[in-house]
Parts: sequence; structure tokens; C-alpha cells
Amino acid sequence: ASSQLLTGLRDELSRSNEALKAIQVRLAQLEVRLGASQEQESALSERLQAERLTQATSAAHAGGEEVGILRGQLQELNRQVATLSEECARLSEARDTAWQTSSANEVAAARHVGQAELL
Repeated sequence: ASSQLLTGLRDELSRSNEALKAIQVRLAQLEVRLGASQEQESALSERLQAERLTQATSAAHAGGEEVGILRGQLQELNRQVATLSEECARLSEARDTAWQTSSANEVAAARHVGQAELL
């Protein structure tokens, strides 16, 4: 009876050892797959970082172009403002000259009228 019990225990131990070996093989396979997955994740992470850098660089480049365009527009507006300021100064000077001429003409006309009344 104890010989049968011992044989049963040996058989069960043998089955347990085989199951343990199968579990170890499966664990090793999973570790290999995990390592490959981690490598893929790392590669994807690097690609994503590179893509983000590329997008940021492209955005900065586009932003730089837009800034250049806006600077050009601002310079053109500044030139227009300078031209308008010069024109305003000329018109202001012409107005002052016309006013002085008008005032001088009024004075001359008043003198002429005064002289005519004296006659």
C-alpha cells in the first residue's frame, strides 16, 4: 500500500514537474514577447518624439514665415504713414500760406476801399 502511495506521489510529482516546465517555457516565451513589445514601444516613442519635433519645427518655420510677412506689411504701412504725414505737412503749409495770402488780400482790399471812400 505504501509502495502504491509512493508511486502515486512520484507520478503526481512528475506531472507537477512537467507542468512546471511547461509554465517555465510559457513564461520564457512571454518574457521574450514582453521584451519585443518594450522594444516596439521604445521605437514608437522615439518615432512619436521625432514626429512631434518635426511638427514643432514646421510650425516654427511657418510662424517665422508669417512673422516675415507681417513685418513686410508693417514696413509698408510705416512707409504709407510717412507719406501721408509728409502730405499733411505740405497741405498744412499750403493752408497757412493761403490764409496769410487771404488775410493780406483782405487788408489790401480794406485799404483800397478806404482810399476810395476818401476820394
